[in-house]
Amino acid sequence: MARTEPFDKYLNQYEKWFEDIGFTDSEVVQTVFGELSEIHAPQKPREGYGEGGFVVIRASKE
Repeated sequence: MARTEPFDKYLNQYEKWFEDIGFTDSEVVQTVFGELSEIHAPQKPREGYGEGGFVVIRASKE
């Protein structure tokens, strides 16, 4: 099982900060699955977090 506690602890806070400064439509995706030495091609990002080694939080602002 992946360790997500640090990210879990702050995800709601990040979402609130984004909303407070006018960002909407936030999305969390992850990538880098497996050992780096075994990755030989681009990987498609997956929704959420907890499995990949790299997480991106995307939001929009009009």
